[in-house]
Amino acid sequence: MKRCVHYEAAFEAFLRARRVPYLAVDEARRALSREHRLKSFDFLVDGPGPVQWLVDVKGRRFARTHGRAPRWETWVSQADLDGLARWEGHFGPAARGLLAFAFWIDTGHRVPDGLAFGFRGRTYLFVGVERGDYARAARIRSRRWGTLTLPRRVFLGLARPLEEFLRH
Repeated sequence: MKRCVHYEAAFEAFLRARRVPYLAVDEARRALSREHRLKSFDFLVDGPGPVQWLVDVKGRRFARTHGRAPRWETWVSQADLDGLARWEGHFGPAARGLLAFAFWIDTGHRVPDGLAFGFRGRTYLFVGVERGDYARAARIRSRRWGTLTLPRRVFLGLARPLEEFLRH
């Protein structure tokens, strides 16, 4: 977790505001496996029942570009998915990878009631997609950069408000 990254700082503030127990991961102390460096996740978050979410925050700006309607940027790297899957294996069956998309909503866009979160003068919308669901539906965005994406309709079908993943 990098507190200087406003998306991650806003996500942490979101968890604190809801009194959700969590641990922020110190990315300066990346884990090494026998084969290679293992990509870290950002937060370990209590979920409902025995679930522990291994959360990787994906900050995206939701804004108009060149007069067009805003786009849902839903890409992740293959390393993001692979790292979360390996961490799930290390933590055991109660651990589940979660991609938390932190959309910074530019002015002029309306966020449904109850889903907007204000932090340091910005408005955010937090939605989550479970790692396994994302991996099963993902399409290659760029082979060169090792990135994947979800078509808009698929993303909107899989994504749920982050509140639904949190401890009840």
